[in-house]
Amino acid sequence: ITLLVINPEFRGKNLGKFLIKNGIKFLNSREVNYITVGTDVYNIPAIRDYEECGFRFQMIWHIMRYFIKDFEVTSPNKDIEPITTTTFFEKFYSDFDRPFSLLKDKNFNSKVIKQYLFDRLISLIIQGKIMALSYRMNKKIVGIITYQYDDLSKKALGIDKKVIKILDILTLPSLEKALKEKVITTILSEIKKRNFDTILLEMWVNADNPFLLQNLEKNGFKLSYSGLYLHRKE
Repeated sequence: ITLLVINPEFRGKNLGKFLIKNGIKFLNSREVNYITVGTDVYNIPAIRDYEECGFRFQMIWHIMRYFIKDFEVTSPNKDIEPITTTTFFEKFYSDFDRPFSLLKDKNFNSKVIKQYLFDRLISLIIQGKIMALSYRMNKKIVGIITYQYDDLSKKALGIDKKVIKILDILTLPSLEKALKEKVITTILSEIKKRNFDTILLEMWVNADNPFLLQNLEKNGFKLSYSGLYLHRKE
């Protein structure tokens, strides 16, 4: 379920629950036996309606945003460069983490889903649909950032400048915590510098990934939205 909205004039009349129940019946008639929905973490009435219709909580995610106010012209970091091959990506697999609710659902094989998402990421990078930068320390790749331009958010905000959606920030699992933090800070600093025609950086993060959330905050990102996913199985 992508969106369910009730006209304010008709709220409080159980119309939300009515639509949910009939939506479930319609989907079941089309042999759909698994339904997911996302909503605002503070939208208690909606959460209550979904739970009363058989949906169960799966996960919480946060949207972190960084608004670029001033652009400083500086030389690019020579240790950070566009990725031209993905042969080394498997080294970063264990650090790969997306706010994708099916990964949290015990009714599914999370390993299979994670591998699919990871392979899909590599495929889209090869096709040029997702951009990626690598960061080297002593000639060794220790960090990766993947991102794409978000035209939908750009239109919604009604702005001329670009909006960048950061998909992944990956560091080598073998790195110590302090080095991981340095890698994240360096990569984020570089993506701010290189995208002078960008006004907003955005990243969706699992609520159970405090390390990444804390590092985003240290680099100027602010919490913009918190949501949760619920699932229903027949």
